[in-house]
Amino acid sequence: MNPYSTPESKQVSAHSPLNTELRNIVIGWERMRVLYNILLFLVGITAIFFCMKAPFFKLEDAVFPAILFGIFANICFCAGPIVETYIRVIFNSQDVRTLRLSLFISGTLLSLVPAFFTIATSGAFLNFSGI
Repeated sequence: MNPYSTPESKQVSAHSPLNTELRNIVIGWERMRVLYNILLFLVGITAIFFCMKAPFFKLEDAVFPAILFGIFANICFCAGPIVETYIRVIFNSQDVRTLRLSLFISGTLLSLVPAFFTIATSGAFLNFSGI
């Protein structure tokens, strides 16, 4: 044995089962991102529509926060594949479709709460102002 030789490394193949499984998780979530963004957009536009009826609301004041919220919501979307990976590893879960769908629905509903809150409070402002 030569003490000056470089150590042998155990490299993970690009086509190993672990890489394939992680790739499937990421691709599965990225396919759902389109639906997620469409839902966020539709609910966000609805919230802005309701707020436009309020006398104090200016559309130009809502554009920048709406864009920031969209960016933040998409960053939070990245938690989906991470949480799925942890649950599948910790609980040795193989029920991918049910797990992914339940995480997607709960995360989407959670991200829509600010828009629903905006819609609900805009109605209260309109009633309070007598419009």
